[in-house]
Amino acid sequence: MARTARTPITAANGGTTLTATTANADGEMWVYNGGRNKLVVINGSGGSINVTVLTPAAKTTPDGLDIPDRVIAVPAGQTKIIRESDSALRDDGMVWVEYSAVTTVTAYLLQD
Repeated sequence: MARTARTPITAANGGTTLTATTANADGEMWVYNGGRNKLVVINGSGGSINVTVLTPAAKTTPDGLDIPDRVIAVPAGQTKIIRESDSALRDDGMVWVEYSAVTTVTAYLLQD
């Protein structure tokens, strides 16, 4: 499989149904939206997982230091909201994430 594109869900005035889909073992991506997208990860497994927001290799601090990938732990049975950040913005305008495990892990992308 390949990295898949995740489409954001936008809230409507009359309400919006949130439908989570299975996390992709090969990672996911979406179009960066100025920090308005939030990845909601639901860990239904019996163990903690990590979601890694990948930082492009070319991203550095003003001092020239590499910016590390952001790793967010999602404990067993819990849900976490992960805000996109500009440090993850790739040259193609995308944000990439990877999951340490995907069995009984679902997610959706929510847009402000």
